[in-house]
Amino acid sequence: GQSSPASEAFIRALKLNSKTIPALRGLALIRATAEEEELRNGKEAVRLAEFLMSSPGASQNPDFIRILAAAHFESGDSIKSKTLAENALRMAYDRSLLPLINEIESLLILIRENQK
Repeated sequence: GQSSPASEAFIRALKLNSKTIPALRGLALIRATAEEEELRNGKEAVRLAEFLMSSPGASQNPDFIRILAAAHFESGDSIKSKTLAENALRMAYDRSLLPLINEIESLLILIRENQK
């Protein structure tokens, strides 16, 4: 099924409060990028990530934008994904967020390989 200890914990947290930012972020990331295919769900990842993006300050958060980009990639929208990832990368560079820069660059490599 679609569960792992982390995803189950995030789902429980969201049942208690659907606006729990760490749980929205975590579950969207799992649904977009999990190594186990059965945990991924592009449509749900996009829904969660778009809800995450409605939180205060989210539009200036390169990590949240990266997750939205990954969600769109998982759901098959490489063009939207690439635009979002490039925006997130610019923000991450502006703030010298090295681990995040590496994550976004890895996502962009996947996107570009998929577009060939």
